[in-house]
Amino acid sequence: MKQVQVKAWGEKPECVGVPDPEPLPADSPLIQVRVLAAGLHQIVRARASGTHYSAQGLPHIVGTDGVGTTVPEGKLVYFSAMTPTGGSFADVVTVPKTAITELPSSADPVQVAGLGNPVLASWMGLATRVEHKLVPEAFTCLIIGATTLSGKAAISVAREFGAAKVIGAARSVSKMEGLRLDGTVELNDADATKTNWAAALSADVVLDFLWGPQAASFVEALKPGKTVQYVQLGTLGGRETPFPGDVLRGKDLILRGSGPGAWSFPQLAQESPKMIGAIATGKIQPYKFKEMRLDDIESAWQDKSGERIVFRP
Repeated sequence: MKQVQVKAWGEKPECVGVPDPEPLPADSPLIQVRVLAAGLHQIVRARASGTHYSAQGLPHIVGTDGVGTTVPEGKLVYFSAMTPTGGSFADVVTVPKTAITELPSSADPVQVAGLGNPVLASWMGLATRVEHKLVPEAFTCLIIGATTLSGKAAISVAREFGAAKVIGAARSVSKMEGLRLDGTVELNDADATKTNWAAALSADVVLDFLWGPQAASFVEALKPGKTVQYVQLGTLGGRETPFPGDVLRGKDLILRGSGPGAWSFPQLAQESPKMIGAIATGKIQPYKFKEMRLDDIESAWQDKSGERIVFRP
């Protein structure tokens, strides 16, 4: 069968032939899944490069999750393959039975595979890293990095969790048009201190995919006494942010990161059916993905078009 591997950190992945997996005994805690679709997410690239903390051991099998049919039953499922060595870019994968979520037969494998990881970020952030007893019933959510795929997905996710208003922040206001936002903030990329946060200062919850200087800029703009829960989800704008201690002391801010380690895999297993169900039933805004084959991994890896790719083995 085909499988995409990285044999040395930093090298480009290659599609190789490997032996078909042996059938599993009936009492095995594992299950085999014939892959129908698997997304090329940002975390997939980071793990394959060896820069993400969750990737350990070579050869590394590329990919984190996907959609397929169980062997031999043929049930349509979403599966997670977020193990230290990977991965979902293969004809057949072997995963724990606890790592699969059954899907309705009407589910679109490409949409579920492509959106599973981008939705996971905001879903797990809102489900596990926010104190909901401190959030107003009809809360306002600010998404920093709203034009990323994860940011776009977070708009639907925030509304699923009860947000009455969703504000988007990104470098381009025109790219936020049509995203079903209730307000926008244009980020000043040249000088974060000049970003005008006025439209976002009513936010009760912040989902931040960028970090970097814009995070400090927003916190400094917050009004004293306003309780804000800030969930750090990504570092596309930089790994560091200049938080002055005296600014933090003057704000009612709850700051938390969200990712494996901040939340547990049992928590992920608990949330996964609800999260994947929301994608499968169309509650998350669909996205147009570029479909490719595993044999095309080299060209896909070098693709600079900005299109998001889903592999169909």
